[in-house]
Amino acid sequence: MNRSIFFSVALLASFVVPACENKGFDDEPEDPYSSSGESQTLTADTVWLNQFTLNRGIRSMAVLNENGDTVEFASFNRDGTPELYLNGNGGVGYEFDENGRPTVVYGFEGSSASYYQLEYGNDADLLVPVYDNMGAGLYNFAALHTDDARHFSILPGLSKVTKRSADNKTVWIRKYVFVDAGSSQWMKVYSENHYSGGKTKVDRIEYTGKLPAFSDSLSIDTIVFTADRFLESYRYRYQDENGALITETCRFINDGRFLYPQSTVQDGGEYRVEYRYSTGGNLDRLILDGQQVYSATYEYDASGNWTVMRFDGMTFRRSITYY
Repeated sequence: MNRSIFFSVALLASFVVPACENKGFDDEPEDPYSSSGESQTLTADTVWLNQFTLNRGIRSMAVLNENGDTVEFASFNRDGTPELYLNGNGGVGYEFDENGRPTVVYGFEGSSASYYQLEYGNDADLLVPVYDNMGAGLYNFAALHTDDARHFSILPGLSKVTKRSADNKTVWIRKYVFVDAGSSQWMKVYSENHYSGGKTKVDRIEYTGKLPAFSDSLSIDTIVFTADRFLESYRYRYQDENGALITETCRFINDGRFLYPQSTVQDGGEYRVEYRYSTGGNLDRLILDGQQVYSATYEYDASGNWTVMRFDGMTFRRSITYY
């Protein structure tokens, strides 16, 4: 384990961030309901909180490979919310408010570090997509083993995200202003890039009620939710390392409590990954392009959490400490 990463966490946590006046751009109110006179009750959405109950009671877990090297480490708060996550590429740390919503997300990659400060002011029932990778499994920390950095997060009531460098300089500020015109709803996303002279661009997310539906400017074609407000699927576009435009559809499955990735399919089916899970929510099989099947077997401790995982000829051991 890289001890310098832990020292970076303590250093970043000690920053004093000056308070910002919460105003939207172009004189638009940051809270679109502020003029209605209605009092806002900000509570964490069950779509968000349910992701963490799987980790409740676990203080930390470390995944070791066959050589005894730690390849993943995660620590949790008593309610199951993540505190710190580390892997070979870096890691993330989290701070939460009294409602269980993330307020600070620290990011580590190699020797560099940055952090995101999150603020809430929209209606708590309003689900807001977050498109930057603010940490492994932010949208679904319960399924660490199937995390994909390209997946975006869904956070309830988010109104502003500020990215700062390790020396506390503002990199960019993003504000979310929800507009309810009665017959139509949309989110204006104002992004102010401080590295390009403070220029601001405006993106638009279309909504169906309080659920995001699509955003052409953010390359999100379709977002589908179940009746109980769980994310069911989304389709999005991005450029690969060669500059080619790729379209992928990501589908999810839930058992009424947790949300797990089900499949990722590229446009035309050139690339397809499917995930199968055991009744306990652990990855059971991974199917690549409908042909290659990778299976996993487990050994469990007295609390029902796996301590040994065998996958594709490799063996991983997990050391778990409990509160």
